[in-house]
Amino acid sequence: MMGRVVAVLAALVVCAIASRVEPIPTDKCAASVITGDDDQLYVFSLSEDSVIWFKFQKKQDGWSTWRPLADRKKMGSGPKAVRFVNGTLMVFARGTDRKFYSTILTDKQATDWSLVSDATFSSPPVPVVTTAGSVALFGTSAETHSTLYTESTPISSDEIAFGDFAPLSFQESTSSPAVLMDGEGLLHVFIRGTNRGLWHIAETYSHPEAKKWGDWECLGGIMASSPSVPVTLNGVGLVEVYGRAADKALWHRGQTAQQAGTSIDWASWTSLGGVLASAPAVAVDDTGMSNVFARATDKAIYFKSKMVADDDTEKHGQWSTLGGMFSTAPSTTVLADGTIAVFARGVDKAIWWSRQIETNGTKAYTSWHSLGGHTRKYAC
Repeated sequence: MMGRVVAVLAALVVCAIASRVEPIPTDKCAASVITGDDDQLYVFSLSEDSVIWFKFQKKQDGWSTWRPLADRKKMGSGPKAVRFVNGTLMVFARGTDRKFYSTILTDKQATDWSLVSDATFSSPPVPVVTTAGSVALFGTSAETHSTLYTESTPISSDEIAFGDFAPLSFQESTSSPAVLMDGEGLLHVFIRGTNRGLWHIAETYSHPEAKKWGDWECLGGIMASSPSVPVTLNGVGLVEVYGRAADKALWHRGQTAQQAGTSIDWASWTSLGGVLASAPAVAVDDTGMSNVFARATDKAIYFKSKMVADDDTEKHGQWSTLGGMFSTAPSTTVLADGTIAVFARGVDKAIWWSRQIETNGTKAYTSWHSLGGHTRKYAC
């Protein structure tokens, strides 16, 4: 008991250790999911032939068959898709040469894979569409282990082109970056440092100056093998962070602000319990509440949701199970009606999904349905 208390206390304060740690296992994912401008779901996955394949919802009922994306280039990481305001989809992946590639998907047709940069990476690409209509692209350098960043020309330009990658200051990372754009259009980046603590850096803006990056700050914790730390905005536009800690439980830390104050601070880490076998995935529903999903040690997918308590404060509910037998962390997306869809790779290597259905004001998840496929696990 005393050992667990010491471990938890250490998880709350560790920030000072800066020595290089040995690489530790990463969580595995299997699908990148996004909705098109018509609210059709698109699912992208890495198949056993190391090619990115995708399928999409039909406008009536059912799904398309799996089809290869672009020119069947062999990839060393799974895909990551983003959507522009005009409905265009752009998909990124890391090649077997450890370089980033992209393809543009329009009307279900994709361009050939295009090289983004000659820089090499140890993590999958992490793209985010900015308020300017450009793509901010992040990754962990294979050479320096620092987080690299570049930004493209906007979608409104004749051609989407990326500049050279540059480091976000210098802070060694043992994970993929997790990126969030806040309500003011400023980017926040989270990584797991060499001390296994959570680190954060964000853009700042002071009129009339241009946006610029601030300094890295350590948020503490002893994060487990998750290479990505899911982040989200809560109902009042403040950043919240969820991650699996060394005790395998789900931990949470969020920004706080006083009504009459002039600054934003971070609350303490809070354990949300559970015994997780994967990193969490987070989705915010139409009420502005966070819903957290993860694979547990029995291979089933579990979730817990934030709710408003009787005293008007927000709190996280109990863990509930969606059942199933899965081999990867889940992926989530929110549909236009505010309901949530969940995807994960089954022990049969197929992609399975479940979604919320609302009946008489009550939301419940469907049973799991198979989308087929013979997919590979890849580092998240």
